[in-house]
Amino acid sequence: MKTSAIIGASVLALAVSTPAIAQDETTPAQEERQPVDAIDYGEWGVALDLLDPSVDPGDDFNAYVNGKWIAETEIPAD
Repeated sequence: MKTSAIIGASVLALAVSTPAIAQDETTPAQEERQPVDAIDYGEWGVALDLLDPSVDPGDDFNAYVNGKWIAETEIPAD
């Protein structure tokens, strides 16, 4: 009974401490991101300047919402 309590406490301690450890590390990609304060999310919480106005949202909503990001962001090879 004591052994299972010790194992349970150890697992709980690891589960609680792991996210805090992971947050301390910063990758270069995180440093290059635009700060959230610099993006104007407007009254409804939508950054209208990030939408692609050349695409009709009824034709391809994904391209309308994500088109600029897809065109400007290079995804590194694994």
